[in-house]
Amino acid sequence: MASGVVAAVLGPNLAVWVNEVYPALNYANSFVALSGLYILALLLLQGVRFTEVDTHSSQARPGH
Repeated sequence: MASGVVAAVLGPNLAVWVNEVYPALNYANSFVALSGLYILALLLLQGVRFTEVDTHSSQARPGH
């Protein structure tokens, strides 16, 4: 829920800021901002490590 609130505040502010920085791009400036956010998210997600799931476990599931 907190991320939705942050997005609701930062989204419009980011659009206004990018419009002020790159006024010649007209409507394309929002796509420039989004591509920057997507690249940032991609870089952050590269650091996430998931644990490997052992599908050949000899232990039965409880109740089975």
